[in-house]
Amino acid sequence: MRILIQDPETKSYLSGDTWDVDENRATIFGNVAQAEELCRQQNLPEALVVVKFKDAIHDASYPASERDDAQLKRYSTKKLR
Repeated sequence: MRILIQDPETKSYLSGDTWDVDENRATIFGNVAQAEELCRQQNLPEALVVVKFKDAIHDASYPASERDDAQLKRYSTKKLR
């Protein structure tokens, strides 16, 4: 698993102190809290925290800005059959 930060407009990834379209050169964070904190420190509220797995079907991304509990309630918690 790799945790990255992505610019949602350009689709480029944070790589050190620049942005790069090649995700293989992206900065990898140890956990999502570290990625979220860097986005707060660098004032990147529109950036996405991206969690990439070996099997890309499980990849996930979400805005790094503070999460709104009301927004999270929109997602269904129903079991899939």
